[in-house]
Amino acid sequence: MRQFIICITLLLGLASGMQAQNKIDKMVERLSITGNCKLTSAVLRNPDTREIQKTVKVLEVTSLNADDFIDAFRKEAKKNNSHQERKGSELIITLDTHTPTANRIYMLEAHMNGPKSSLCNWAKITIIVKRRKN
Repeated sequence: MRQFIICITLLLGLASGMQAQNKIDKMVERLSITGNCKLTSAVLRNPDTREIQKTVKVLEVTSLNADDFIDAFRKEAKKNNSHQERKGSELIITLDTHTPTANRIYMLEAHMNGPKSSLCNWAKITIIVKRRKN
């Protein structure tokens, strides 16, 4: 019975990290298709096996869409490993999640109208996925 409870707890912990990645990944995917943004993506492969080792995506958005990302990052920061800091008019939120198959880092750099403003001019979202070796 004890092993069952430990297994359930572990699965719930992994599910919360996967939820964060799924929500932000879906927002990036949706916005990259609809436009009004700039998306850059790079993939690092193992030269021998051609297996993907690391993926990096950078999305730059304007103020209309930046607020949605700020809200999503703040909600996910409450549930996951996170770091948030504000330097002048720049807000930086970093999330990291770990799954059995990959380590993921999500970073939001939001440039606000002023040091105490809650209005965002534009934001840059960086997603780094490093695959774990089996």
